[in-house]
Amino acid sequence: MCSRPPRIPTSCHFSDSSYFTTRLQNVWSSKGQQRGLTHFQPDKKGSSTPSKESPYLISQELIAPLPRPPFKFHLASFDLETRVSLDRIFNTFESISIYTDGSKRDDRTGCAFCVRENNISTSEWIAQLKPRNSVFQAELIATKEACTWASQSNQPFKICTDSKTSLHSISSLKTNSPLAQHIQSILLNFPNIKLGYIKAHVGYAGNEAADLLAKKASSERIPTQYPAPKSFLKKKLHAISTQLWQNEWDNGETGRNFHLKLLKVKTSPATCQRPEIMLATGQGPFPIYFKRFDLRTTECCSCGELGTPLHFATSCRLASSYHFTKPSSDLEHLWWKRVLNDTLSRIQIRKLINFMLKNEDNLFPPN
Repeated sequence: MCSRPPRIPTSCHFSDSSYFTTRLQNVWSSKGQQRGLTHFQPDKKGSSTPSKESPYLISQELIAPLPRPPFKFHLASFDLETRVSLDRIFNTFESISIYTDGSKRDDRTGCAFCVRENNISTSEWIAQLKPRNSVFQAELIATKEACTWASQSNQPFKICTDSKTSLHSISSLKTNSPLAQHIQSILLNFPNIKLGYIKAHVGYAGNEAADLLAKKASSERIPTQYPAPKSFLKKKLHAISTQLWQNEWDNGETGRNFHLKLLKVKTSPATCQRPEIMLATGQGPFPIYFKRFDLRTTECCSCGELGTPLHFATSCRLASSYHFTKPSSDLEHLWWKRVLNDTLSRIQIRKLINFMLKNEDNLFPPN
């Protein structure tokens, strides 16, 4: 029996925290020195090159997608309840505070954080994401970069965010977000960092500064790559499958009468009752339909004509009380479109089908 392919390289062992210690060391150090944040700006070809003049700070780690953290924390070591504040608003006047924010508008996504000390911004970081990235990802990326920045010092830091959704994801042991799991690993290794919630747009200078930076980042051409969220992939796949479905519906050979009523396919149920579907598709109490399955010996009605849905709806003398005006052959498609889209006509169709179901012995010749 074939085993399920592993999600992580088999050469790596994650029975302890050594993997993340090594991973974080690779992120924070380069050739034995702390890397921290690096000045970057895009060149003419679209790639990013180091520059001392660039006013923005971009983490090199964001340029390449992060792998999904292949681990789950043990409940005994997961002690973030006192480190992540959800229910109460953070006191932002103690120690140094870091404010994070994410922004998405007009298919432009950005994230940022700023470090505030004595009500003065001392450090800033911004990054532009792709249109496919969600604002939830932007919030988590900003928080992750803020945690990475704060982890380079033993000084206590408070990271403030106005996104309760991201805080709930970070504080949950069962989160499936790679970004949230990455933040959890940093918090568990560096107890000097705390996360908390603050209300947006109520006068916090740091929050307003981070919001402006995130909006500015969404319009700056700073190359940053991060995998699209599942919601984006689901939306794209849904659009592709819907288009394929629509093409098959438009170019099909069956159900053409009903196509006149339902021009566009959709996943929600159509507002049609069973009798209307029977008449439009011809899959109902009609001799021509029963003959296809050898349930009748003839395709004719008791009046001698071919027992089609249009015959019973327009010309059969046994169902004259429920007749519609018979269309000419070249206008038959317009007749179906009008009848199936008219409320009173649909009521009459239901009466016709119910009458036929109750009087099959009189309408159909005996076998």
